[in-house]
Amino acid sequence: GILVWAVPKASGRLIDALHAIFYVLIMLHWWAFTDSLSLIWKNVTLTVVRVVSGIVFGNAWLVACLNVLYSVCVTVRVVTSDTLLRHTSKILGFEFFVCLAICGVSVMHESALHLESLSHAQATASSRQERMAQELLSLLCDAVVHLDGALRVSRPSPALAALLLQQTPQGYCGTDFDQLLSLRDRDRFREFISGSDGGAQGIHLHLVDSTGAEVAVQLLHTPSEDLFGQIHHLVGIREDSDSDRLLRQPPPATVDQFAPGSLLQQNRDAGGSESSSRSEELVRLSSQSSTRNGECVACIDALSGNLRFLECTPSFTAIGGPILLNDGLLDWVVGEKEAFVAWVQRGVNDLLSSEEVIPCEFHFAPPHLKPSIQITAVCELRDLEQQDSDNGSSDEARCNEVPVRIAFSNVREFDRRRRRRKVDVLPKIRRTRPFMHPARVHI
Repeated sequence: GILVWAVPKASGRLIDALHAIFYVLIMLHWWAFTDSLSLIWKNVTLTVVRVVSGIVFGNAWLVACLNVLYSVCVTVRVVTSDTLLRHTSKILGFEFFVCLAICGVSVMHESALHLESLSHAQATASSRQERMAQELLSLLCDAVVHLDGALRVSRPSPALAALLLQQTPQGYCGTDFDQLLSLRDRDRFREFISGSDGGAQGIHLHLVDSTGAEVAVQLLHTPSEDLFGQIHHLVGIREDSDSDRLLRQPPPATVDQFAPGSLLQQNRDAGGSESSSRSEELVRLSSQSSTRNGECVACIDALSGNLRFLECTPSFTAIGGPILLNDGLLDWVVGEKEAFVAWVQRGVNDLLSSEEVIPCEFHFAPPHLKPSIQITAVCELRDLEQQDSDNGSSDEARCNEVPVRIAFSNVREFDRRRRRRKVDVLPKIRRTRPFMHPARVHI
């Protein structure tokens, strides 16, 4: 009843005892009146009180027992009274109807409270499970998308917009998820969703980014229901391109490599073959102390033929993923390789002469993502202070390289038709910065 709901810590037996005492008091009213008209009018008032008490105190079984006892008391009072005996049929008929009505109202009210409590508990448990599933998918996937029953994006998803290289204020909210899929995968996705039996499952599909390129992803799907019984879908999106890239062969250099660079690479390959860890085959990330937070910087060997990567910042890996030791920045240059090499050589000479290095704009594309991702960026050549090698290379090998840093700013997507699109690849990179005179390069 309402009293039990309002005072959840109260003892059920105490409430039932109060309910029984209340009925004993109202039954005594039948013995306090001798006038038939006053008794009949008082009976109407007591009927209203009994209905309210049945709702307030609850416990339908106790309400039924007390009302039966009350009806027996009324019957005895009417039979033993000469004044009320002539109204027996009316009083007992009315009492029988009131007794059934009170019992019915009490049962329906208690059932409604039970169903409401059960529904609230189920909604709370479902919301908790959905939140846990979303948190788990957020840790495992690149983006988490909420879909309604019509497979439309029901909540904004900035992570999905970033994955597809698109900036939308609504985060694809209200967009049919089918429109983001490759044409050949739309029917498979429909069959995948319709064939769901209520459990979590996964499928490999292809999304289409803002450039029209296909992005291989893995979808992790789990269905759920809201309070109205409508089906909703929680979809986690995990990109597969990074894992595929680690298995590819390093692209060949487009220019002849110098002997010192080749010797150093052979030494590093020999040292790397002694370890089975794949992490040792990747270019290390720059420490936060050597670069500013959020800067897109790559350290290259200016003496190597392909301008081999030595280290890079996390912001640089956001463009094309992890960098292998064999990779060179020259393999990233699009259509301007000779000009880029000349700019690097001229910049190194300017650094050695303590002269100003003029920044220049070039076009780049990760070799394994051509032609889906192409960017343009303003490059600024900096020096690199000599540090102890983390790979344990010899002093002779370190003397055969000229490590310089190249800072990439104003990074944006490059259209092959020479149109600039307003899509930021790295929105956190500083757009402009004043030129800093670099220190002398130590060889």
